[in-house]
Amino acid sequence: MTDARRALSEFYAREGLSPDGGISSPTDQIKAFGLPMTIPNPPMRARVLPVHDLHHLLTGYGTDEIGEGEVSAWALGAGNRHHLFGLIYDCGGFLVGLPQAPGRLFQAFVRGRRGRTLYDRPAQHWLAMSVEELAEHCHTDVHEPATTGDRVAFALTIPLTLGLATLLPLVSLAGVLRGGERPQPFV
Repeated sequence: MTDARRALSEFYAREGLSPDGGISSPTDQIKAFGLPMTIPNPPMRARVLPVHDLHHLLTGYGTDEIGEGEVSAWALGAGNRHHLFGLIYDCGGFLVGLPQAPGRLFQAFVRGRRGRTLYDRPAQHWLAMSVEELAEHCHTDVHEPATTGDRVAFALTIPLTLGLATLLPLVSLAGVLRGGERPQPFV
């Protein structure tokens, strides 16, 4: 069994990320449509990052723009009723990846519809488990053909993400203004 905490630490090293995945930094560097951007990393976003990164680890989706789109599509398909901040950031990743690889995002969304995310609990809970236990919990190994319901849900997700992504700057600003304690590094 592979320790989730150790696997996440190895993931960060392999991807060239900081040892804590960036949760201690007040800003983050991302790319959107090939353009580098610096975005705020308020505490509430920093708390979501390890869970988002565990999703990368469990699904195998990369950290390039298309990979971020895929992991976001997977999370949207799986449903995130527990963490509004994570949902809005997934909308942003989805919208960046969609024009670049719509077929791959559709497949990731369908895969997500067969599983579930880790957003319902803090990262500390999940990091105490094994990667295998997390994969079983999320059902990341399920790959089934798309149904008509999957196609309809994907089509409805596009305008939903457009609407929610418009809130991203406001949510980021609210997170910065709200402040709060930055989470302690997990790995």
